[in-house]
Amino acid sequence: MTTHSPAYDRFIASMQLDYMKWHDGEPYDLDALEAMTEAERAEVEGLLIGRRNEDWRDAEALARLSTPRAIEALEQSRRGPNREVRLRASELLDVLGRLDSFEAAIVEGLRDGALGEGLAKAERLAAEHPSAAVERELLRGALCAKDGRGVRFAALLFFLHGKASEPFDWSQRPFFLRFNTQDPAERRVAFDELCAMIGVDGGEIDAAP
Repeated sequence: MTTHSPAYDRFIASMQLDYMKWHDGEPYDLDALEAMTEAERAEVEGLLIGRRNEDWRDAEALARLSTPRAIEALEQSRRGPNREVRLRASELLDVLGRLDSFEAAIVEGLRDGALGEGLAKAERLAAEHPSAAVERELLRGALCAKDGRGVRFAALLFFLHGKASEPFDWSQRPFFLRFNTQDPAERRVAFDELCAMIGVDGGEIDAAP
């Protein structure tokens, strides 16, 4: 019977997520990886590679290992089926200097993500890594989105342009809620006001893909 180190047992235990750990976004015990034996890290690496598309925490652990096989698995996760994992893997590869840009992943998350399926993470990354393409997608969503993301995107645009100290300024909530309408004319009026307030030209956003 194989006996593992306390560090190995601690890491494996941290992978067992209950609802609160999942809900609060608690990561794995990454420090435990450093205290494992080489053989244990290799064993954990194989486990993580097999789970590479299941959870963003696995991507974080692979990045901490940073072996050639772990980096290859991160590259695969960046193109995998799980949007939250794709975003986190892209972010980690960028930190490791393995990507020129991951704005395409952010834009895709803003456009197609949903709450619990990458949207919140894409919004956080948009706030941290704004670019022309990211801002254009936020403007497009504020004007055209058929769900509540128009409200969130208007608030985030306020933040990115220095009109708020946080990504959702509750003092501006009545204005942001105007983007929840399904009436195109009402949305356009609110959108034009937003553009004037943040100093951008939104005249061509209707034609955005």
